[in-house]
Amino acid sequence: MAAVAGVDFGTLSVRVSTRRVNNFASETVLHQVKLPELRRAALRKTFGRGIRMKRMLLFAIFTGALLMTTLAPIGATPQPGSTTKKSFGKTPDGQAVDLYVLTNKTGAEVSITNYGGAVVSLKVPDRNGKLADVVLGYDTADGYVNDKAYFGAIVGRYGNRIAHAQFVLDGKTYALAKNNGENTLHGGVKGFNKALWTAKILPAKDGQSLELSYLSKDGEDLAGQGSGDILGHLLTIQADKFTPVDAALIPTGELRDVAGTPFDFRKPTAIGVRIDQDDEQLKLGGGYDHNYVLRRSAGVGESLAARVVEPGSGRALEVWTTEPGVQFYTGNFLDGKTPGKGGVPYPRRNAFCLETQHYPDSPNQPKFPSVILNPGERYHTITTYKFSVEK
Repeated sequence: MAAVAGVDFGTLSVRVSTRRVNNFASETVLHQVKLPELRRAALRKTFGRGIRMKRMLLFAIFTGALLMTTLAPIGATPQPGSTTKKSFGKTPDGQAVDLYVLTNKTGAEVSITNYGGAVVSLKVPDRNGKLADVVLGYDTADGYVNDKAYFGAIVGRYGNRIAHAQFVLDGKTYALAKNNGENTLHGGVKGFNKALWTAKILPAKDGQSLELSYLSKDGEDLAGQGSGDILGHLLTIQADKFTPVDAALIPTGELRDVAGTPFDFRKPTAIGVRIDQDDEQLKLGGGYDHNYVLRRSAGVGESLAARVVEPGSGRALEVWTTEPGVQFYTGNFLDGKTPGKGGVPYPRRNAFCLETQHYPDSPNQPKFPSVILNPGERYHTITTYKFSVEK
């Protein structure tokens, strides 16, 4: 499996692509971030070690909890058009953690740590050209070691929840680690967000490029910044249906129409305008924490999943994906108790997530799109987060 990312700053886009080959012995994950100058470009690298193939559950990997906000800039700006490496602290067992800062020639900047592959900061311009950091995170590796919110990290092996921390495949029941009540969330107790990835700066003629790789062994974990809330952001989601949840936030299996509900974002709508309505689903999630069924055509590559505009700054975010769903989460469980970058607390609903994915609990929901990867099959997914400015 190989993953590729690209960033482009005519507009700015962060692209994440994953490939997975069904592999009994091991699975290799690559996550690559690339900063082209004026156009999107992506390097692709595919490989797999097909030793003994068997039918297996597809453990999808997504960039998790890239909580978008409107934070002020932090730290000094490195030299434009460069990639720099800095010490970022140590893991609990004493391994060195690094921070890579990639900029383009206009000064737009992304900082990524090899601990959990987390996007630590992402500085993009507003309509006046002023840069600001738009993701939540921490100033040192210690914050990510203790993080329970998955700020900016790569999550896996399976994104979102699996009910009761188990599933059945080929007649055999597999038990997973429980880290979300009775459920498994984002890969269990030690998911990819707690792994130390191998980082490699790659030569690229049209910008800066960083590749992160991690070897996930077969059977791994199968063991029984703030400047106000995001309620005024205008959101559009390309979906006519969503998947309602039960009290444990596990999908019920229903595909429910968004029409006439607070979940209708088919037209640009302020996130906060209906978030506190008397609606059972909103009460269960404490706000929005639901999977949307994207409108997609068979055989089409990436399509637009969602668009967000922050009216004050003019910054706009588009999410394009090949995935069938996107989880919309409004930071309902942030409590302001854990300080983030610059010591700034992150209160409730001060950020949001748009996480592309297969539907939660798909291994236990036969009517959902399948996540089974059969021998000889290949899984390949692309998601692009694209930033621009509205005047």
